[in-house]
Amino acid sequence: MKLAVTFPKELKMISFIWTPHTRRERPHYHDSLEIGVCLRGKGQFYYANKCYEASQGDVFVVNHRELHIAVSDQRDPSTYLFLKWDPRILLKENELLLLPFTYSSVHFCNHIPAHEKAAQLLSLLMQQLHQELHEQQEGYESAAKGYLLQICVSLLRHVSEGSDQNDRGGQAQAFTRIKGMLAYLEQHYREPIALQDLAEQYHISSSRISHDFKEVTGKNFKDYVMHLRIEHAKAKLVATNEAVTEICFDAGFQSIPSFYRAFAMHVHLSPIEYRNQFAGFAICDN
Repeated sequence: MKLAVTFPKELKMISFIWTPHTRRERPHYHDSLEIGVCLRGKGQFYYANKCYEASQGDVFVVNHRELHIAVSDQRDPSTYLFLKWDPRILLKENELLLLPFTYSSVHFCNHIPAHEKAAQLLSLLMQQLHQELHEQQEGYESAAKGYLLQICVSLLRHVSEGSDQNDRGGQAQAFTRIKGMLAYLEQHYREPIALQDLAEQYHISSSRISHDFKEVTGKNFKDYVMHLRIEHAKAKLVATNEAVTEICFDAGFQSIPSFYRAFAMHVHLSPIEYRNQFAGFAICDN
């Protein structure tokens, strides 16, 4: 199931302090964007099949629709400050600020260690934003939005540090070209869809779309659609009691054998094995 996130009508963002349980609870995902900083203590942060050690000052970025959950150390429980917001806030300002949240989860490093300057800056900005939302003094909406934009710009610059200027420019252009397609696929990935369909719909060549998908997501078009379907199936397997057959077709697969082959190839477990291993660990935002 999805974790529902409710935002205030006047400001589409929230911040909160949270201490995870010392036992691993059900992971969740949501459509809102999220970033968190460990204020104190230790623990682990799980993202699908990845796990990061967490300690004071570490920053964690939640990639789009990625199952995740934090766990506290029993002797030194961790406490986090989390910020969640509606991605449409960024679309109204600069769509490139969404770029760090569009990467394939396989290639994306969710963890920014405390010793890095980016983590220190992000932590400071998040605490200032949290203070604005908590105190709600006159003009706090504008101040909070300003801090959010600073956070997203800082994150974009941090993610871009590993590439040269030409790479960053090419990636930004690629994202601009396919952002509409990414949104379309989020709504229609369970339907039969071909690369040529998007090429005709968006009046862009198939070869250009393939290149841009690889540039932005780390996957070609076919693999990206498969990734969405597999992630949908994984969430259903751990969050519902639906039959594997129902999940298979609901995720957009055309046959049971093709579903089992694709799932084993990407997850290295059968659907039944995955459910048995992770059932009792899951949650999902409308």
